[in-house]
Amino acid sequence: MKKVTSILIAFLLIAPAILLPNTNEVKLTTKKDGIASVSASEIFEINQNFQNAIIQNLKLLHFGKEIPIYINNDSDGLLNSGDEIIFLGQRANGDTTWFEHYTDEEPYFLINSESPSNERFLNFPDLTEYSNILNEVEYFEHFEKEKLLLAGYEDYITEISPGEIWAWDTLSPAISGSFKLPLLIPFNKSNTQTIQLKAYFISTGYSKSRELNHNLKFIFNKDTILEKAYKGGQNYFEQFDINSNYISNGYNLFEMKSFGYRKQDNQFVYPDDVGIDYFELSARTVPFAKNSSSTFTIEKQSSNFKLNVPGFSNQKIFAIDTLNRRIAVLDKFQSGTTLSIVSKSGEKAFSSISINDSLNYTGGAGGIHIGTAKASDYSSIEFFSSSDFSKAENFLNSLPNGTVIAVSVNSQSITNSFKDILVNLGSKLISQFKSGDAFSFACIKGETNVVFENLENYISGLYEFIRHNGGKSNQFEKVFEANKDYVLQINDVNSVEKAKVYKINESNLKNTEVNPDLLIITHAKFTDFANNYANFRAERNSLTYALVQIEDIYNEFNFGKKSPHAIKAYLKWCYQNKPTAPKYVVFIGGASWDARFILPTSFKYDFIPSYGKPVSDYWYALLEGDDFIPELIVGRIPVQSDEQVNIYFEKLKEYENVKNAPWQKEYLLLSGGSTAFERASFLTIILNIAQTLKNSNLCADTTIINKKVESAVAENEAGEIIRNVNAGKLWTFFFGHGSATLLDLDGWQAERLNNAGRYGIFSSFSCNTGAFAEPNVISRNEDYLFTANRGFIGASSATGVGFVDVQSELLRKTIEAYIAGGNSSYIELLNKAKVQLTRNVQEINTILQYNFIGDPLLSLKINDKPNLYFVENSIEVTNIRNEKIIVESDSVAQISGLVYNQGRRYDENVEFLLVREYNGMLDTLFMEFPSFCLSDAFTCFLNIASMPGLHKFWIIIDPENKTQSEDTTNKTYAGLFEVLNTGLLPLDPLNLWNLSSNKPEFRFINPIANDTSFSYSFKIWDNPDTSSTPFYISLTDEIKLFENYIDWKPNLSLIQNNQYWLEGKSILKSEENQSKTNSLFLSFTATNRNVIDTIAQWQIFGRNQLEQGTFNDLCFSKIDEKDVLIIDSVFVPYKIAGAALQSKRFSDINVDGTIYITTPPTHRGFNVIVLSPDDFSAKRLRVFDTWSDSSDLSSDSTSIKFVKFLRDSVEFGDYLLLTTCDESSRLLNYHKKLNTTGSMDTLRTVLKEYGSALIDSLELSSTFTMLARRGFPELTKELWSGIGDTCIIQGNFIKYLKNGNYITPKVGPAQKWFSINNLVKTAVDSVLIEIVGLNKNMSPVSLKSVEFDENIDLSDISADEYPYLRFNIYLKRKESTDNPAFGGLKCSFVPSPELAIVKSQTNFLENNILRADDISITYQVENISKRGNANKSNSLLTNTTNELKNVILESEIPFISRNEDDEMQFQFDTEQLNGNVSALYEIDLKNQLNELYSFNNITLDNYNVFEDTIKPKIKLFLDDVEIEDGAYVAVRPHFKVELHDNSRLAVESDENLKVRINSRIQLADNTEDYEFISKSKERPIKAILSFKSDSLDFDENILTVYATDASGNRDTLRLSVFCSLNGFIKNLGNYPNPASYVTTITFDIKAPGQENKATIDIYDIYGRKVKTLEQIAKIGKNEVLWDCTNEEGNQVASGVYNYLLSIKGRTYFEPTSSNLLIVR
Repeated sequence: MKKVTSILIAFLLIAPAILLPNTNEVKLTTKKDGIASVSASEIFEINQNFQNAIIQNLKLLHFGKEIPIYINNDSDGLLNSGDEIIFLGQRANGDTTWFEHYTDEEPYFLINSESPSNERFLNFPDLTEYSNILNEVEYFEHFEKEKLLLAGYEDYITEISPGEIWAWDTLSPAISGSFKLPLLIPFNKSNTQTIQLKAYFISTGYSKSRELNHNLKFIFNKDTILEKAYKGGQNYFEQFDINSNYISNGYNLFEMKSFGYRKQDNQFVYPDDVGIDYFELSARTVPFAKNSSSTFTIEKQSSNFKLNVPGFSNQKIFAIDTLNRRIAVLDKFQSGTTLSIVSKSGEKAFSSISINDSLNYTGGAGGIHIGTAKASDYSSIEFFSSSDFSKAENFLNSLPNGTVIAVSVNSQSITNSFKDILVNLGSKLISQFKSGDAFSFACIKGETNVVFENLENYISGLYEFIRHNGGKSNQFEKVFEANKDYVLQINDVNSVEKAKVYKINESNLKNTEVNPDLLIITHAKFTDFANNYANFRAERNSLTYALVQIEDIYNEFNFGKKSPHAIKAYLKWCYQNKPTAPKYVVFIGGASWDARFILPTSFKYDFIPSYGKPVSDYWYALLEGDDFIPELIVGRIPVQSDEQVNIYFEKLKEYENVKNAPWQKEYLLLSGGSTAFERASFLTIILNIAQTLKNSNLCADTTIINKKVESAVAENEAGEIIRNVNAGKLWTFFFGHGSATLLDLDGWQAERLNNAGRYGIFSSFSCNTGAFAEPNVISRNEDYLFTANRGFIGASSATGVGFVDVQSELLRKTIEAYIAGGNSSYIELLNKAKVQLTRNVQEINTILQYNFIGDPLLSLKINDKPNLYFVENSIEVTNIRNEKIIVESDSVAQISGLVYNQGRRYDENVEFLLVREYNGMLDTLFMEFPSFCLSDAFTCFLNIASMPGLHKFWIIIDPENKTQSEDTTNKTYAGLFEVLNTGLLPLDPLNLWNLSSNKPEFRFINPIANDTSFSYSFKIWDNPDTSSTPFYISLTDEIKLFENYIDWKPNLSLIQNNQYWLEGKSILKSEENQSKTNSLFLSFTATNRNVIDTIAQWQIFGRNQLEQGTFNDLCFSKIDEKDVLIIDSVFVPYKIAGAALQSKRFSDINVDGTIYITTPPTHRGFNVIVLSPDDFSAKRLRVFDTWSDSSDLSSDSTSIKFVKFLRDSVEFGDYLLLTTCDESSRLLNYHKKLNTTGSMDTLRTVLKEYGSALIDSLELSSTFTMLARRGFPELTKELWSGIGDTCIIQGNFIKYLKNGNYITPKVGPAQKWFSINNLVKTAVDSVLIEIVGLNKNMSPVSLKSVEFDENIDLSDISADEYPYLRFNIYLKRKESTDNPAFGGLKCSFVPSPELAIVKSQTNFLENNILRADDISITYQVENISKRGNANKSNSLLTNTTNELKNVILESEIPFISRNEDDEMQFQFDTEQLNGNVSALYEIDLKNQLNELYSFNNITLDNYNVFEDTIKPKIKLFLDDVEIEDGAYVAVRPHFKVELHDNSRLAVESDENLKVRINSRIQLADNTEDYEFISKSKERPIKAILSFKSDSLDFDENILTVYATDASGNRDTLRLSVFCSLNGFIKNLGNYPNPASYVTTITFDIKAPGQENKATIDIYDIYGRKVKTLEQIAKIGKNEVLWDCTNEEGNQVASGVYNYLLSIKGRTYFEPTSSNLLIVR
């Protein structure tokens, strides 16, 4: 077979692809040999391009070769809807077998080509003249059916055997009977001939415990023709040449029997079964049709001849001559009835009668056998058989005239009266009948001229077509030409196969431009999933892909025929021809080795075939060389339904996107074994694997669970396995025995698991667990993949038999490949292990059959390099006492947690960086781990003394990535914690809020305690000076303490609109010195608003409050005695200095600390700087050397430039700073002589315009300094020294700032904004207010900027989005004389509510819960806000086990008014939980309500969920009666078993409830009405199993019921019940006796069955019947109530009464009597 496979694939590779991207094609398929047709309208439905196609251009291809067709009904040469295409179809045949294993459809391609075709069937010539009627043809028939699975070869061989694994039937010597094959052989007895019959059969190997030698007998028409012994374990062939003397002219019977035999020691042996494969018959017969079809060969005839072929059910008949390509379509034939009659007499008598295609066979003793087609419509066919001649006579006499009669007589004698009847019917030969004769007769009653008969000694037969109107059979008649051979196929319209039509996709798979990494081969049903999967993998794995429809592969690589060889040919083409071969191949679609649904129990579809049986997908990867090294990585997602598709895709996405977690380093190793030796051996294998993992650099955490009991299937360890799998395991191994659905260490089926989000990979090293292509079961591995929220993401195991030594080696090699690393996919690990195995038969088949199902790109989630990470929410921040509430007095906060490693061990130091941010400042802490393997704990300490508020922190592992980790996503942990003031926190009022002036009420929160361990004091001042005398001091009785807050209600009145200051202190009573916490200090304004008003007014006014904001370039001032902020002015210092004296000469000008000119160097002449009046910055700086070094002073224009500069370059308002240095007048004086603008006189004129009064004194060697502002001469300052001494002018400019801004403290939190008001009126256009929103992250967003009018509306601002506001006020001075001011503002809003959990009211209905029971938890939530109502918000209850498994419930908190509370109740089942559970209840998680504080929104409690350890209870009912030990029951009772349990966990599989009757387990396939009903979470009945059993044994039967609850607890009920062969009445009596008004008659019965009726007749002492009671009596105890009345309903009199019990049913019961006494 391997050679055949290789040749076939080679042929498919070189064969031209018959399809190109073309829309002018359709695919046709047939399923049987014979004439086939397809209507044009059916073609048009699939492809409209064929409409009006030119018929001559139509071509039909079969395996690349054009075959002839015929267009029936064509009238115009174009294909129209009424046309029909006729062709010769065939069954799907295999390479070496009659049937194709993988499909029952044979493909053809109809092409609308551009050129005409010559392949056509032409009409036969229409002939009428002939010389004879042909009465003999060459007939051949192949008889083969596939009904049974054949195990006629070693079942670990993957190659398909020559028998293609199927058999027609089996012969078993242990079961009496034979295989019978009726053979229709109508022949001309005048020609002596021998027929040839070939038989093919095979040794099945079903029972390995039996002898494999066979003793077979072959029988033809009851005569033994061969008896022979055959050596077992082989395929067999026998040919029989049977002489015509043994053949009947009609139906003959061939039989095979298998017999046991005795060995030399006289021991009787039942050999193994024999599988019947097929038969072939060759004979020369008269032409005939069977089932409206006929095929035969005609040798050349010397003259024209007529051919008559009877046996068609329709008058429209097609005949095709395949040799000469001729066709006849005829529809006018004579109707009638086709008869076959066979009669054989003697000891081995038998008879057969066939009327049309209805066959009746009678074996055994002789007699009269009659078949009729009754006159009327001849559709009523009746058979009669008897040895009583009088009955036969009556039967024949009762038939109406016109009835077609067939008679077979094979009795030793017949009566004269029967002979007379046959004579009357027209028989001429019956009178000659003698003992030992066999007589066959046919006629039409009432038409004595229509008679056919045959009388022979020993055996006779007739095969005739009787013509008559209204018959249901028709005879084909046609004249044929002489001198030609013919091969004819004749079918009537009823047997012409209607070919199926399929659409052809446009495809071009032989495309070298598309070179994908991933090749996705899908069935069309799963195209949507394939596309989703492709996109998912392309995005996640950054690879290219191509999606290929499986039908396109068949079309392009196997001429349209389904075959695994086509798939392999395509893969091989890709590997050999694409520039870059694909690396991965995934099949999307399940497989079944029963692709044709031969087995009645098959339900799986063979969407994409897997090769052989046991199947192998690995075979597809072997593309090059005669080795077992794969060239591709091939995997399969064997989905069968859309539901499985959705389940697997969700699990796949969940697996790939799951965050790193500790369970991904955990491995579960399981071992089974049937015997003690096996259990020890298998455990040793697993222990060695565990040790290998531990010794590696994987840092593996292994758990080992082994089977400990002697049992084929044990579930004792199920609970522990389930707990481990549920907790999460990266890789689960099983080494032991298995089947497609069972493991010998079992009880952890997919439906019992609960490991959502923690799917690992399962590797079973056992037999058959991976048998994904089993047609009639869901294999264990499939179940794990396609059960929602449970199981595994990928699974591998053998699809056939596993071998301990080979699989242990495969396991070891796989682990070695895994430890070696390389970031391989799971399949790559398996492949690396497989190629290391040796090449004996067992190892080769393990290589082929050990298959993986699931996404082939799946890899175990472990990195080749170290990959350190944090687990979400795994870091804990506490104080030094491990308390989660941290206050500033704790001084130190500790941050602790675990760091995990998703990768391999790292043996060098790993850095650990902690960064903390507090109030904008950062500090850093470094640590080091000396090495890293699985996980490591850390604790860091941070100083928090006097650091209340929010602390943000970041922990970074390996910040420089020295470990070279490829995944850095979880290497940084960001968290925050709040250090609470050790004092009070305000709730109402907050700082700068308003409060009622009359009897104000205050509310506070102490975050660390609100109980009697603290006392409190409060003071109010009317000024911020707390050293002054308080306005009011609290009294003890004014302070009320509540769990979540403190109220102070002083009895005082405040002055409206005045500002007050509040101080609050908490005092810890337990401390001896009554140490006080830090004070709470805030300001508020007394208003006339009522305290219950929901609106808050936030007001900032007056210097003391305004100073709480931030201001820039503003200063305080007064307007109308009110403190306001105005734009500030600043002093800008300046200095101008210079000297001309040679010993001192220098110059120095600096402004606001900026030195513009200084000495050295010496800047001779005039030093000038011009300042801007706006900000006193330097606009121009010049030095004019007015002494000059030039020898020609007339050419030096410096003085001219100087004067020009003073005139043109200094603008109005500019400041001029000027000083001389050294000699400065020579050039000016010279230009005076020249009378230029650079003269001294011009300079003096210009400077006098600036306001100089001393410039006239400037002479040789004098010093002059000057400060002037152009346009303001009155402001000029100047100094002069005639001797050149130092002159200094210094002072300050006054800088009038143009802008200033003020930033208020934040306002809020609010749930609705109203408005803001300007409290001090000023120039509106000079004051701008910017409203800044602070979102929930406190990030600022500028919302709008407007002129600060008296009132600004804020209602358009969403408080949900911006719970806080901040106001930026901008003042602008247009002129130096302007004086804009800001004096304060008021903001009105509705404050946010403040929810708090009342922890003392948390109520657990029960703290210790049985798993799956409901738990009820009630929480009380109160709104402690005095002004804000709480709208609906969310709350979350997170229940977390020690294994970090969560059950999360969300609930909506309803509207809660201020100062009100509400209860939140959670009721849920605990099925997903176990052990100690922490219940974390959080409210307003998303801060929907914009609360001020969150520490009071959380509470943590604990409860325990324990596993059920109580065994289930079993109740057994037979025929609706609960059975006790020793009870009598019916022989075939109806069983009902109830599993009762205290746990609500659902029992979902009949594997949990099994019944054994004596030694046989009761299953769906050996019982009737088998039904398993799960009661889900109902209690106490968890499941009901009901069925009707086979017959019980008479006398004692042992009933054993095995029950397992969902927790793995087991119980067994064993009862003895008895079946009685006869009926008995026992224990007849009544109670009470004596009775007054009512009594109950009781009795027991024993019987084989239940259908019994009890009748009780009651008589008085005189024998008169007073009452009859009737009731159905059941086996066992029965009760009948009598109300002591007679038939008229009257009370009977006191006295003695006798009663007689009789029971009627299928069993006889002896009546029984007793008596009773009535006393009143």
